[in-house]
Order: sequence, then C-alpha cells, then structure tokens
Amino acid sequence: MKHLFINLLIILLLINQLQLFSQTTFDVGPTYPKTKLSQVPWKTLVAGDVVNIHYDVNPYQEKFLISTSGTTVNPIKIIGIAGPNGEKPIIDGDHANATSGQICYSATQPYGLIFIEPGLDANGNCPNGAYGPIPHDIIIDNLEIRNAHPSFTYSIDNGIQQAYSSFSCGIYAERVQNLIVRNCNFNHCGLGLFINSKYGTHALSKNILIERNYFTQNGVVGDGHDHNSYIEAEDVIYQYNFYDHLVWGSYGASIKDRSAGNIFRYNWIVASDGHAIQIPEAQGGSGYLDLLPKYRETFVYGNIIYNSKQGAARIIRYGGDQGIYANYRHGTLYFYNNTVVDEGDKFGTSGANRWETSLFLLPDKGEVGNVAIVEKVDCRNNVIYNTNATAGASPTTFSILSTDLTGTVNLYNNWLSPGVVDFKIYYQSPNTGTVTHSNSIFGYNGQNQPNFNNYFNQDYTLLPTSNAVNQGTILATAAAGLPVLEEYVKDFLSKPRNTLGSIDLGAYENALVPNVPVTGVILLPITLSVGMAQNSLLTATVLPANASDKTIFWSSSNPLVASVSATGQVTGISGGLSNIVATTNDGSFTATCQVSVKQTIVQWNFKTQTRNAAQGLLSNLSQQISRETAFVGAYDFTVAGAIGAGDFCISSLSWDNGMNNDYWLVNFTTLGYKNLKFSSIQRGSGSGPSDFKVQYRIGNVGTWTDLTTIKALTDWVSGSVSNLTLPIACENQANVQIRWLLTSNTAVSNTPILATGNGRIDEIIVIGDVLPPCTVMFSIANGVWNDPNIWSCGRVPDINDALTIGHIVSVLGTGFCKNIGYVGTGKIDILIGGNLKINTP
Repeated sequence: MKHLFINLLIILLLINQLQLFSQTTFDVGPTYPKTKLSQVPWKTLVAGDVVNIHYDVNPYQEKFLISTSGTTVNPIKIIGIAGPNGEKPIIDGDHANATSGQICYSATQPYGLIFIEPGLDANGNCPNGAYGPIPHDIIIDNLEIRNAHPSFTYSIDNGIQQAYSSFSCGIYAERVQNLIVRNCNFNHCGLGLFINSKYGTHALSKNILIERNYFTQNGVVGDGHDHNSYIEAEDVIYQYNFYDHLVWGSYGASIKDRSAGNIFRYNWIVASDGHAIQIPEAQGGSGYLDLLPKYRETFVYGNIIYNSKQGAARIIRYGGDQGIYANYRHGTLYFYNNTVVDEGDKFGTSGANRWETSLFLLPDKGEVGNVAIVEKVDCRNNVIYNTNATAGASPTTFSILSTDLTGTVNLYNNWLSPGVVDFKIYYQSPNTGTVTHSNSIFGYNGQNQPNFNNYFNQDYTLLPTSNAVNQGTILATAAAGLPVLEEYVKDFLSKPRNTLGSIDLGAYENALVPNVPVTGVILLPITLSVGMAQNSLLTATVLPANASDKTIFWSSSNPLVASVSATGQVTGISGGLSNIVATTNDGSFTATCQVSVKQTIVQWNFKTQTRNAAQGLLSNLSQQISRETAFVGAYDFTVAGAIGAGDFCISSLSWDNGMNNDYWLVNFTTLGYKNLKFSSIQRGSGSGPSDFKVQYRIGNVGTWTDLTTIKALTDWVSGSVSNLTLPIACENQANVQIRWLLTSNTAVSNTPILATGNGRIDEIIVIGDVLPPCTVMFSIANGVWNDPNIWSCGRVPDINDALTIGHIVSVLGTGFCKNIGYVGTGKIDILIGGNLKINTP
C-alpha cells in the first residue's frame, strides 16, 4: 500500500468563507516585512486602518502623507509602538526622503515632515483642485517627531538634498477635521505642529484635540514666525501638554492659535520670547471662523504658566496681530484658576534682564492706530506671582494690562504679588485702558509669599497656610459650562481636582483637602467578547467611593488584538485574546478583563444608508435586513443611529396592529463558526413599537425559537441585546435567521401604536470562533478503492489548512494555490456543503 501525505494550501476555497474587513493593520519595524514607512500604502488607507510604527534604534528618515479619511467610529490610526524602555519611534527630518507623486500641493514639500492634506489621485491629479477633499478622523499617537528645520535637508526619491523652509513643521496639516495628536514629542523643528484653514469652509480644519504632548527646542533663531504649535481651526482643545521654551533667540510664541472655539486647560506652558499664548485674529479662515459666536470667547483655565528671566515681556496676547482692527476678535478672554509664575530681574546680565512685564497684551495704538477697542479679559481665581530670578536682584515691574487704548481687564478674587500694578507705562501716550479689582489679595501678611508647597522644585500646590485657600468665586456665566475639574500632573498627566468649600485660587487645590487613599479597583465585566472593529465600554470603579484620586490608566496586553481608549472603550482589532488592564494612578491596584476578539460573521450598521450588511463573511455582505410580513412602506436611513450625530440606523413606520405579525428579519450563514454571540440595539418613537421578542430558526421553514425579549424606549440603551450566546444549533449552518417580532400593539408612550410611529434598529452583529481545522484520512485496502466515502469536516477547510490524504490522488477541485503532482487516478471533490468527498475513478 502506498502512502503519500499531501499538504494543500487552499486559497479562495468556497469564496463565501472569506472575511471582508475594512480594517487592516500595517506593521512597520525592523522585525517586520515592512521596514520603511514608504512601504505603507498611505494613498489607500481606509476607515479603521492602523499603521503601527515600531521603535527602531535607527530613526525613520522618511516623510509621509496622510490624505485619506476614517470615520468617527473607525478612525485611521498612526500609532508608535514603544521600544523596550518606553522609547518612542522617531520620525526624523534630517536627510529624510519623500516619495514623489503623493502631495497635491508640491509647493508645501519644504514645509513639513508628516503631511495631512489632499493627495494626488491615480491619474496624478488633485481631486477638486484647491477645494478638496478634507482628510478627517485621524489619530497620531506616541511618536517622536524631530528635525524638520531649515538647518536640515531632505530629498525627493533619494535625489538632491534640499533645505527645509524656515516655516518647516513636524506635522504640517494643510487641512484636517477630527484630528487627535496625542503622546507625541516634537523637538528641533521650525514649528512642532501646524494646522491651517483657508477658503472658508472648503479647506476648514475642525475638531482638533492636542493632548499629552511634549514640545521642546522648536523655533528658528532670529525668526518670530515659528511656534511650538500654530493652529487655525474650529473647536480646538489643548490639554495635559508640556510646552517648553522655544530655542533661545527665536521670537515666536509657545502657543499661537487663530481658532474659534479654543480651549487651553491643564497644561504646563513655559513662555517663549514672544508670548506664552498668542490668540490673534482669524486669517485663512476669515469669512467663516470670525462669524461664529464662539470666536468671541476663549477659555484659558487650570494651567501653570511659567515665565523665566529669558521669557516674554507680554505673557498672554489677545485680539490680533495683523494691524487691521476690523478683523480682530472683539471678544472676551476668560482666564481663571491658572497659576502664573514670573521670574525676571529688572537689571541683569545681557539677555537676562526684563525691565517690565505684562500679563495681558491687548491691541494698542502702535498696532491698530487710535481706535476704540472692545477686547476684554475676565480674570478670576488665579495666583499671579512675580519674583526676581537672581538672589538680591530687583524683580521686573509686573503689570496686569499693556495697552494705550480702551481694553479692559476685570479682576475677581486673584492672589497678586505685592507691587503688581495695573498698567504698563506708555511714555508716548497715556494709558486709557481699564483694570478693575474685586477681592484682590496682595501677598501674605505683607510678604510676597503665596505659600507654595515647594517653589524651588516647581511644586506650585498650596500649603494649608496659604491665604489663597478657599478664596475663589463662581465663574463667569459664559464659563459655567467649563468648570475646573482636573489638575495638571507632571508629566503629561492629570488628576481630579478635589474641591472642599470654595475653590482655591490657582491651578491646584491645597493640602487641606483630606487625602483618601485608594484601596482597590473593580473592573466589569471581567470577560468580554467583541468582534473585529466592534466597540464595547468597560467600567472601572475605584474604591472607596470617596477616594481622592480616581484616575484610571488603561492598557492592553496585546494592542494588535484589542485596543483600549483613555475612557475604557475596547475595540476589537484582530482575532485572539488580550488582557485589558485598569491601573489606579498610584500604580498600586489593577483589575483585568480578558477580551476575546472573535471573527465578525455579519454586521449591519447602516452607515452607507442601505439595507445590506456592512461587513463580515463575503457571502453575508449581500444579505439585507427586511420588514415582514409583506411590508410595502419605505425604509428610512436619515435618523441618527446608536453612535449619535453623523451615524445612521434603519427605521420604518406602519407598525400599528402588527402584534405577532410584524418583525425585522435578517439571514446569514455561520458555516465554519462556533461559539456565536449576537448583539443589536432598538428604539422607537413615542407612538412607535416597544415590545419585541428575538427568535431564531435554521433555514427558511424551521420552527421559530425564542431567544430573549426586548422593551424598546426612546433611547438606544433600553432596547439593547449585548453578546447574547446563540444556541449550538446555530453553529456551522448554511442559513440562520433571526427576527425581532412585535409582541404588543402598545407604543413606547403606553398608547396604541400609530401608523406614523417609527421603530428603529441598529448595530446588529454576530461574532464567533473559527471551527478547528479538518484532517481527513483515507486508506487503501488490498490495493483497490473502497466504495465512495464522505467525511464531515466540521467546516469547509479554511485558507492555510492542512488536509492529510492517505493515498496518491489527483486534484481536480478549484481553489488550490498550486498544482499537485500525483500518481494514480483518484480525485478529490470539495463540496459546498462542508464535506470532503473522495471518489474512485
């Protein structure tokens, strides 16, 4: 008897068994097939794609362009995977190479290292010219971005080295919306981060979050146009960042922002030569941004602003800088619960003396001429500390306001160093601005002493003896929706601000607040199953309930399988297991949830506003949800879905008198899968359906079996089914049906259902595990074939399965990756039913 064991690599075997996912993970690093950033298909990234840039001891000296878009639920992610000691992967502009044929606007090439802007299409053209598209829903996380600076050079296609512009940027975003830049280190660039807006709404940047980044040693010597970050957009939040001084001799600002809806909170900001924060008028976005009501309001709170002896003469600049007052902000800066520390010597060594310093610079005559200005500052609950930089030296003269026009600063409940004056002295014209005081505190018992915990170690928390304790007042009406809830923690972290009684002045609460230590943390659930690209929220509870610090840090043991956000939202990435760990801020307590990421068999999410399944097995993508029985109405996809604004669900009317007759229905295959989980979410309008039961059956004519009941209300919570285990009978089936049967004619509002009442359903998903591989043995008795035999494999063989056949046979079936040599006349037929049949000739 002859035996030959043949390993068959099967591809595209029974096409209905292949998964179709919009999400792809691209790993770049020294131990991966892709070792260069240029090997990533940047032009074709789609929603949910992840680019993992792994740490390499040799920096990545490459430019790249992000020109495509994600979605709110599935953003495009560019993630730095840290080295063994926490090293961030380095994107280095020094001798970096750019690939031609990428950027639409080639004139911007000298301006950046990482670009976000439109890219050239397949024909080498810019889509819609200058007006589009706008890349959106992008996350850039955990990278070191350096050396995009005029002192360095780059090449295109490894050609001639070219110098960067003096306006060169680590990230140059020509336009972008829904962008998060997090945990990045920007250093030795002209500008660390630049985000532009122009052409009204055609190239408008919007919804920007800048958090937990480190900006240091950026800027160009002798140039005032470069800043750590420079943004013009609609709605920008800066939080938990450390902004260092620009390189010495650069005259820019640590932060410059021309946005509408800008919020600066819980940052540590070291003032540069120009300013700590510069908030001028809109420029490229004028005609849109400056017409928004929020353009007239800027909020700066909970920050530590440190001005060294080589810092700024004007710490905060508000209003404009282009000299045409009609375009200026004409609004109010709300500046509250900040700690401002100014160190300056009136007389000092060259470059280290500053005769006078002002906290706020508003437009003045030298800038806009002799006009009446309306810019205001609402300044409350701050600690403003001015001292000398050198022992024995006279401190700089510190004023609240610098303008010789009609600007106003209203002070409420601030702690001020003795000697702080209202106005900078203008020698050519009188100061006509206004500074008002309400409950100002000058010093402590006549001393210039706010009673910081440890001033020389830059610990600006307050001692219990400080007279800034419990001295705060309520916020302005406009700021009431932005209370001070956190405190900056070195470095790039935050913790809750625990306030007892009246709020303390400055960025920190004092030691009088009793510290209640953490005793543990509970994480629920402790096990979780999610599908690929599916999200689920974990809940961590810190014990005791009155613990002073309830901050939780989240991590994943295998982020390539499941990721977790800062709020505990888990996202399935690829099949496998990962432990999601919640760690208390002090690191003493942890809790773990084991997450199993399963294959998505089928999902309907209606984002494309069709009835078709959105993802899953290829054969399931043609499956449509339907309304039965004999529904003739129209389906509606215009209403907001379960995710919120911008999301869609499916909705229908005519549920009246439909009890035990009307239902939603879906069909799908589960061939090759087991351990099935099912989820869905329903809601109804007040006059729409409420009571349903979920049922399943196998095939088109089987008996319906109950799974669970649902009571839908006017929210997306009450009518949810989450990871319900489907019966074993549903596993490995060619056709499974699930329906949501209406069981009552009573509407959500407890009145009869009306024909105009709508019922909605969203986020239907079935996930499962792949059945084990199939091995078939066939032996020959007495040199002749036995009668034809059929073996049930448990599932159709998957790609890369090994089928072991105990005889030399010929392969006539389709779907094999290569020809198989053979001796003999047997044949193998692969049958759609999930069986392997060996026939004699």
